[in-house]
Amino acid sequence: MNRWVFMVWLGFFFLEGFKFKKASHILNDSNYLYNQINNKNRYTNAYIERNRIIPLRKGKNKQKKITSLNTHLYSSLYSNPHNDIKKDGTIYEIINNAIKNVAIKIKKNENLVIPKQYLLEDNKLYDDYEYQSGIVMYIDRDIPDGIPTNVDENKREDLRQKIIEDLKNECPNIIDDILLSSNGILNIRVKEEYIKTKFYEFHTHLNKNKQNCETKNDEKQNVVLDYCGVNMAKHMHVGHLKSLFLGHALSNVFDYFNFNVNSRNHIGNWNANIAMVITFYIFFLSENWCNKFFIDSSCLSQNSENLKTDNNCSTNIFSEQNENLQIIKKYLEILNNLKENNFYDNYEKFNMNELENVNLDNIDKAYKISKQLYSMSPLFQNCTKHVLSLMYKYDDKAMQLWNILCAKTKKENDEILRNFKIHKLIEKGEDFYVKYVPIVLEEMEKKNILFKFGNKLCVLFKKKKKENILETEKMKINNYDNDDKDYYEVVQVQDKIYGILKSGDMNALKESYHILTLKNDIAYTYAGIDLAAIYYRVHFEKANKIIYVVDENQKNHFMQIFSIYKNMNMFSKNVECKCICYGFVLNNEKKKIKTKNFTNNIFVKDVIQNLEKLEEIEVKKNGESGCSENVDKNKDEKLIYNKKYYTKKNYKDLLLSSIVYSYISVKNCKRQAINNLINPYNFEYIYIINNYNDIYFILRNLQKSDYSFVFEEKYSMSMDYRLKKLLLDIMNFKNVLKNIIYNYNVDKLCSYLFSLSQKIHHFTRDSFNKNFLHYFEERNVHKFLNFLEKASKEKIASTTTNAEKQQYNILDDEKETYLNLFINFIKNDKDNNPTISEINSLSKNELNKIISFFLNKTLEIIAMQSYLFIVSEIFDILNLYLVKFDTPENY
Repeated sequence: MNRWVFMVWLGFFFLEGFKFKKASHILNDSNYLYNQINNKNRYTNAYIERNRIIPLRKGKNKQKKITSLNTHLYSSLYSNPHNDIKKDGTIYEIINNAIKNVAIKIKKNENLVIPKQYLLEDNKLYDDYEYQSGIVMYIDRDIPDGIPTNVDENKREDLRQKIIEDLKNECPNIIDDILLSSNGILNIRVKEEYIKTKFYEFHTHLNKNKQNCETKNDEKQNVVLDYCGVNMAKHMHVGHLKSLFLGHALSNVFDYFNFNVNSRNHIGNWNANIAMVITFYIFFLSENWCNKFFIDSSCLSQNSENLKTDNNCSTNIFSEQNENLQIIKKYLEILNNLKENNFYDNYEKFNMNELENVNLDNIDKAYKISKQLYSMSPLFQNCTKHVLSLMYKYDDKAMQLWNILCAKTKKENDEILRNFKIHKLIEKGEDFYVKYVPIVLEEMEKKNILFKFGNKLCVLFKKKKKENILETEKMKINNYDNDDKDYYEVVQVQDKIYGILKSGDMNALKESYHILTLKNDIAYTYAGIDLAAIYYRVHFEKANKIIYVVDENQKNHFMQIFSIYKNMNMFSKNVECKCICYGFVLNNEKKKIKTKNFTNNIFVKDVIQNLEKLEEIEVKKNGESGCSENVDKNKDEKLIYNKKYYTKKNYKDLLLSSIVYSYISVKNCKRQAINNLINPYNFEYIYIINNYNDIYFILRNLQKSDYSFVFEEKYSMSMDYRLKKLLLDIMNFKNVLKNIIYNYNVDKLCSYLFSLSQKIHHFTRDSFNKNFLHYFEERNVHKFLNFLEKASKEKIASTTTNAEKQQYNILDDEKETYLNLFINFIKNDKDNNPTISEINSLSKNELNKIISFFLNKTLEIIAMQSYLFIVSEIFDILNLYLVKFDTPENY
């Protein structure tokens, strides 16, 4: 009875605690917003907004395309939440830790930091040694000065032997042998038993169904990823794709490890840029002056073949710039004959239907011309500011115009996202975050770091010393840890600064300080809105980590934003803000692509159109070559590329994924030329796809067979050195994926998959595998191995056999003999089977040789199954199409 009373009491306490927590949560929000309502009536809807946003559900998880190919491989790799990803245990980590321990003991320095190049890496010299390390060279030499340590040769030799012995003692269950090369490189061989045991664990995980994959909500970390960030009233250009593909891949990696991931497209849809376009149409659309003077956009649509060879547009760039200047002059002449009253009249009479018929090409040109007019015409500038003030007042007509421009841009962008399979990116534009800017500015004012200069609200940062700037620049792109040197020192407004402000000399401030403007006249700047976005994400979306995926030019901007929050201490120390900066995408003149330029911009819509043209060209070629004569008319039309048959849809998928792979397979810090990015046939991607399809064809009906029996202790084998390296590489999959959580280098996933594909390529080219491996059905192989093992136990071993494992070199003729033995054993009746007599007549050594051969081949099948699974998982993460095809001879 007491137990039931206790349970009822406990349930009541839990419910009351939950209600109190929820009530206090609402109360705190209400109190805070009540304080903000004074003089800010527009923000009374913030509480409503909060409650509307809180239940935001993460976009639907990507649908795992798990076919019969890998149903049994649906892995517990997914079942490990993020709180498990920090656990050590991979062979790289174990041996590297052992290397570090040995070095620390010998150097007698607990704080010793060993350069990466002296730690573990794949062996490039010896086939039968899996890893190598330069730790001996590191210990041997005085690294800071590069001078050899003054010891005699005997002591040096003793030191080297001590390193080897200590390393073996650190990893007795892993290291089989260590060979010291003449150049001081340690070559490390891993024990077969260890590889077999660990691969069994890996394989067991792959065979388990997904269980207990979900963690409790309070155990998950919330990650907000900010990427893509296209602006309204402009085409998306190829420079935006780097942020889009990289951000989406990172989102999938975090999702893989069970983080709560919110992907945000912080679009530029507010402020002066949009107001300028609206002003342009108010002035010129009703008189049809837009179409009279607009530039010719023919050079803006260039196919990828022209980009790779001869770019006719770039040869005439100066003449085109001349022509564009003439167009600007014509618009300026019109403006010179107008007054502000003309604008107000046009605004009142403006017919929305006229803008409905304008396409995004027209809007994009209007944006570029407007930028020029804003800097040259005081009339255009004043009218733009008036439109901006109407937007901030949420004037009905201004908002209708704003909505039309945004809707037309969004329509094209949505089609691009659909083509590249981007489904869970949620738009939250500047118009959404702008209402939270006053809250942040008020907090800054309390901290005395906000000052007014004319009609601007600004914040000051102390300038960094030159030596610090140079050091920071070296790490400008790849520094994801936001080192203290990256942050700026925020300056509090003091009497000295007030004195400079009274003099009205802004240049005097610029000599000693960086100035960041947060409000200019009536409008909040990008910086002000970015501050508001972080505030919203931490307070309302409860973000533990906010990651911005932007180009290298924006690092200083975001570090200044992060520095403000660091100075104010508004958030808990558990909140991280990261800035992942990638290299510029360069145009044909090797300069950063800028959307405000009239020429030499390459739009994503044009790239997709050019891929469709390539597809049409291939279809035409196939028609002319007559290769489609025997194609069944009821099937999808097929075309050939690289001796493979594709459907039209698969061929387009291949071209799109080649572009995605070109973007994300290069280091984040590297600047990429556009010619390399929009190449429709990326070699590495095609190579991986070919390997995948070759293995898919080799395995055929073996794709979902379970060969776990090969890991039974009774089976002893001599593992092929290529197979050992392949299995070690396969087991490193999750470790590679885990590291992306910390270093954000998605390119490492691409290089890992390409390297794995190169290692497995040997097995796909093996003629035996191509022609006979499909005979290795699970039940038959198990039955055959059991019989061989039993027959071997009854034999007496040859006296010449070494105590160590026998290394077998099996010739091609022997392989076919063993295969025939296997087939005849399976086909014939057990009671009357001449093959049994033949097997019993073989020596123990010969039987062990056959067992080892079949165990190796079975492990190769498991490795191929694992490869198919890993490719499908990585393609899912990187958002690549997994294209399947038929070879012409099998079509």
